[in-house]
Amino acid sequence: MGNSKIILLGKVSKTMRFIENIVKIELVMIKFNYIKGGRNMIFKNKYNEVRSGWKILLVFLLSYALTLGISILIGIVIGIVLLSNGNTDYLMNFNIELNTEYELIFQITTSISNIIFILSCIIMWKLFEKKKISKMGITPIKKGYKELIVGLALGAFTMSIVAIVIMSIGDVSLINPISKPQITISLLYGLVGFIFVGFGEEILSRGYIMSVLKQTRNKWIVLLGPALIFAALHLGNNGIDLLSFINLFLVGVLFAYMFMKSKNLWMPIGYHITWNYFQGYIWGFGVSGIGVNGLYKVENISNNIINGGAFGPEGGIVVTIITCLTFYFVYRYYKNNDVDEFMKIENKEELEVN
Repeated sequence: MGNSKIILLGKVSKTMRFIENIVKIELVMIKFNYIKGGRNMIFKNKYNEVRSGWKILLVFLLSYALTLGISILIGIVIGIVLLSNGNTDYLMNFNIELNTEYELIFQITTSISNIIFILSCIIMWKLFEKKKISKMGITPIKKGYKELIVGLALGAFTMSIVAIVIMSIGDVSLINPISKPQITISLLYGLVGFIFVGFGEEILSRGYIMSVLKQTRNKWIVLLGPALIFAALHLGNNGIDLLSFINLFLVGVLFAYMFMKSKNLWMPIGYHITWNYFQGYIWGFGVSGIGVNGLYKVENISNNIINGGAFGPEGGIVVTIITCLTFYFVYRYYKNNDVDEFMKIENKEELEVN
């Protein structure tokens, strides 16, 4: 009986150890699967797509890596040229009222940065999405030229309204009379530079980021997320404050709304180009905190909520009002276009899920 008890207890002990080992193995497997699943959830969504946040982060990393490398090379060359001429003003003070002598340098570097943005977006689009760039809103010009023209006209018109209102009631003075515009080579530099800015910022902020965010299946994220990123890109600009940031966000939402309604980038690109160009090179205001040499020159008698202070008109309430009114124009212009059409995901897996 005693031996039987010992044998029985031995078998129970072995059984318990066996069960204990099985439990340990199961716990390890559960932990492994959790970690593995967690990692998958970090990098991929439930549709097995690389998460949009990573795609956006990577395009910025690629853009800034290329920009940094090229900027260092250009900076070295420019520094050598300026130092050889004994002129260090531009090197020491970039806070920023551009002289004509250096405006070409500024516009060249700005154009190169935006070319890098465009190339980075196309590279990442082809790498992750493997779709035609037309799906990113870059449709053939023959299909979008009318919207480009409307965008160009709308940007010029709305900024002219802003300028006239500010010059009337915004406590600013016009340095040179309307009858005496200053026609310089800077007007050409600025036009070329702002064309690249219009294409670069719209292809990045609207074309790439919005198209990538479509995989969230949430139109509010697609509409508001890129606008927030667009505004954040200007946080380092001279004179930015809360109202400036809000206005940049609103303009970003307006451009996103144009894209969602039209399903191409031509209207926001056109609007962006002439909005900036007329703001700086026609009416002489600062463009997002950067002063340029335009046809006319204005000077703030005092900084206030109307003229936008050091940031320029985009820091004032007039731009807030005009931007809100422009939403209504876009709504009416595309009244037969449905935003939900923009949100359609064109792949087999999505069709099966829905």
